[in-house]
Amino acid sequence: MAPKSNWLLRLRKVKMSSSPHKSARCDDKICDELVNPTAEMVKDECAVANRFEELFNSPHFSDIRLNICGDVYYAHKFLLVTASEVFNAMLNEERWRESRQPEIELNETDECIPVFGQFLKYIYCGKVELTTDTTLPILLLADKYSLSSLRKSCVDYMLRHIVESPDTNRTLTWYQYAKMTNQDELAANCLKFITSNFDLILRTADWLDVSDSEVEEFLKNSELLVSSEAALWKEVEKWLVVSESRLEKTEDNLAKIIPLLRFSMMTPRQLLDIESSNLCRNNPDIFSPPLNAAYRYHSLSSDVLTDIGKEPYRNYTDDSYSICCKIGLQKYREVTKINSKIDAMFDVPIVYAAPSRSVVKKFTFRVEFFSKGYFSAYSLYGRYLGRQTDMTMMNIDCTVTPDLALKVEFTIVFYGKKKDLEYVVYTYHGAHTFSRDSCGAVVENVIPLKLLTQKDSVYLIDGNLVGSIFIKVQKVIQTSQNFNN
Repeated sequence: MAPKSNWLLRLRKVKMSSSPHKSARCDDKICDELVNPTAEMVKDECAVANRFEELFNSPHFSDIRLNICGDVYYAHKFLLVTASEVFNAMLNEERWRESRQPEIELNETDECIPVFGQFLKYIYCGKVELTTDTTLPILLLADKYSLSSLRKSCVDYMLRHIVESPDTNRTLTWYQYAKMTNQDELAANCLKFITSNFDLILRTADWLDVSDSEVEEFLKNSELLVSSEAALWKEVEKWLVVSESRLEKTEDNLAKIIPLLRFSMMTPRQLLDIESSNLCRNNPDIFSPPLNAAYRYHSLSSDVLTDIGKEPYRNYTDDSYSICCKIGLQKYREVTKINSKIDAMFDVPIVYAAPSRSVVKKFTFRVEFFSKGYFSAYSLYGRYLGRQTDMTMMNIDCTVTPDLALKVEFTIVFYGKKKDLEYVVYTYHGAHTFSRDSCGAVVENVIPLKLLTQKDSVYLIDGNLVGSIFIKVQKVIQTSQNFNN
C-alpha cells in the first residue's frame, strides 16, 4: 500500500501548492496528465454504426415510411434530417406537405429505384458497396438529397475504376455526368479513356445517343484512336441518320461536323464512295469544298514536300497509314531487367498517300523502351560498369536530312483485358521536333513501374506487356539552316 499512499500524498502536495491563479494558467493537457495520467480516448464508432444499421428498414421506432415506386422502406426522421438538407426541409418544415404525412412517395428515375435501398442504408451506417453498375445511380441520389460525403466517395470510386471498366457505355455516361456537374478531374479522366478507346465507343449503342456538341468535341480531337478516318466517317454517318429528329436538322449538323472530318486522311477510293452517298448528293455545297481539297492533297503529296491541304493525323491503327508500331514483352514479371528492353524500328511517311502510290518519302524511327527501368552498360579499362534507374524510359531516334525538320507527335498506349475485350488502359502523349541538331527524344517515366509490377495488374494481359506507339509527322519544315528544338 505504501507506493499508493506516496502517490496520493504527492498528488495532494501538487494541488495544495498550486494557487488558484496559477491553476487557471496551467496548461490543460499538463493538468489532465497530473490528474488522469492514464487517460485515453476510446472510439467505438463501428459499434455505434452497427446499432444504427440494425434500425435500417425496421418498423422499430419508425416514424415515417418512404414509398419508392411501390417499394416501401421504414425510416426514422431524426436520421434522415440530420443526414440530408433536402430531407430536413421536407420533413421538418410546415410548408412541405410531406412533413405531416406518415408515408411519403418519392419519385426516382428508373436507374435509381433499384439502388435506393443501398442509398438509404448509407444514411444509417455510413457504408455502401459500389460497383461500376451502381455508382452513377447512387451518385445521382447523393446529388438529389445533398449527401456530400457520399457524392465524394462515388466520384473517387469512378476515378479509381475508369481504366478497370472497359464498358464504354458507362464511361461515356460518367463523362456526361462529370461535365454537367463540373467534376473537372473526373471529366478529364473519362475523356482520356474515351479518346484512347474511341474504336470501342463507336461500336456501342450509346454512341448513337451522343449529343451534337459531344460529337463536335470528339471530332476536333487529334488523339482519337480509330482504325481509319473512313471508318470514323461511317459511324458518324450512322449517327446523323439514326432518328427522325436528327434527320430534320441534317443540314445544320453537317455544316458543323463535315469541317471536322479529315478527308485528306482517306484514300481517293474512299472519297469517291462518300461522293456517291445520299448525304453528299443532297448536300453538295457542304461536301464539295473538303472533298476537292482532299483530292488536291493526294495529287500533290507524293511529288513535293508540302503541307498544302495536310490535315493532322489521329492515332490510326490501319496499316495503310504506317504510323503505328506494336511493342510488347512476354511474361513480363519473369523477365530480368537486363533483358527487358524492347527494340522496334519502322518507317514513317511524312505525308499520307493512297497505298497504291509508293513514291512517298519516309523516315526511319527507332524506338527503345526500357520496360523495367533504364539501364546502360559499358566497359572502362577492362571493367564492366553500368548505370540504371527504377523508371521506365523510352528513346525515340530519327536521322533527318539537313534541309528538313519534322514536327512529330507521338502517343504510347498499353492494353489491358477484361473478359474477352482488349482495351487501352494507359496513354502517354508527347511531341518533339526532329532535326539535324535534335535527332532524339527521351521520355522518362512513360508508365509508372508500380502499375506494371503490382499484383494482378490490369496493365498486363495474361502477364504479358502489350502496347503500341503512334508516330505522326504533323508538319514538315524545309530549312537550310540549323534548326534548334
